Amino acid sequence: MAEKCIVDESNQDDMGRVLGYYVYADTEVWMEDGKVSRRDGPAVITPDGIDRYYIDGKEITLEVRDFFAEHRWNPQKQLNKPEKLAAFQEKFCK
Repeated sequence: MAEKCIVDESNQDDMGRVLGYYVYADTEVWMEDGKVSRRDGPAVITPDGIDRYYIDGKEITLEVRDFFAEHRWNPQKQLNKPEKLAAFQEKFCK
């Protein structure tokens, strides 16, 4: 199960190396087995509301956005219903 980490001054450089880009303090990052990963929502959420989806360390944000558009789901609501979560997991978490 993924565990949430909040980026602060003490881990900011380390999280930036893991993600491969600068990470602002107060960014929420979900990690599983040492990799950025979350199977029930975005794995990275920045303080200004940017969401990025990762599964097993691989970023899939663009694929998820296309998936949401294909289903005509509002990306702001993310995976707010069980049927959305099930469809997401079926598509991306095999």
